[in-house]
Amino acid sequence: MSGGLRMIRKLDQPPKDFADLPLVLSISQVAQVLNLGRDTTYGLIRSGHIRSVRVGRQYRVPKTAVAEYLSA
Repeated sequence: MSGGLRMIRKLDQPPKDFADLPLVLSISQVAQVLNLGRDTTYGLIRSGHIRSVRVGRQYRVPKTAVAEYLSA
């Protein structure tokens, strides 16, 4: 890949096992895993229901935060 590291991509298909998810997910990946829309996913992050980290102008969601949301 040219232009630096770009390791976070849209998942080709949802992983069959939670352990197969990357450690940190983008908003689109979280939306895909949870079968939600992008706007709904952003809403859950802004409301604090899903923990996230802001990196510049982008949000990143730790895999553990998705697990916490699902177990709540």
